[in-house]
Parts: sequence; structure tokens; C-alpha cells
Amino acid sequence: MTARQTDLTLVLSRFLLLFMGILLVYLMVSFGRQVAVSYQRRQELDRVRDKQAAALTESERLKGYLEYATSEPAAEEWARTQGWAKTGEVPVIVVAPGVEPTPAPPGALPASSPVSNQQAWWELFFGTR
Repeated sequence: MTARQTDLTLVLSRFLLLFMGILLVYLMVSFGRQVAVSYQRRQELDRVRDKQAAALTESERLKGYLEYATSEPAAEEWARTQGWAKTGEVPVIVVAPGVEPTPAPPGALPASSPVSNQQAWWELFFGTR
């Protein structure tokens, strides 16, 4: 082998080594990106599954409420809150007893009639008219 052939072989082997290094770095970066994308998609999938589970739970709750709302006891409860009565029942409305005024003790001054704000201020600053 001549010196020229050894130099050419050395240059080719270095070029091949550099090319392989660049290719390896590219493949590692590409693999890292794919792992990151896969992780993000997994996270999004978990969020969607959580939302789906919450929606299913809410759907079941609403189905139960709809079943109750269309039942006879719910209709009766609503009618009672509206003040309705069944046929043959007598509705009773309880009225709170009125408050009776207590008699004034002997020698007490009679209560004055209510006055307007303007009259109250006039009496405060200038006395009675």
C-alpha cells in the first residue's frame, strides 16, 4: 500500500465514522421526539378518559333524576308545594296568630303618630311648630 492509499483509507474511515455519528445523533433525537409525542398523547388520552368517566357518572345521575321526576311521588310532591290537594282532601292553611297590642301602663304618655323625616328634622332643629 502506498502512502496515498493509506491517506485515502484514513479519510474515508473518518468520513464514515463522522457520518455514522451524525446518523446516530439524528436517530436518538428522532426517538426522543417520538417518546415525547407518545407521552403527550398518553396524557391527553388519560384526560379524555377522565372526562368520559365524569360524563357517564353525570349521565347516570341525570337518568335517575329523570326517572324520579316522571314518577307519581315527584308529581305529588310538586303539587303539594303548589298548594294543591287531592280529590276528597280538605286543604288547611295555617295562619300565624296575630300579635295583640299590650295595654299601656297607667300614666304613660300616648304614642305619637308617625311623622315624616322632614317633620322629624324640623322638630329636632327648631322645636315643635
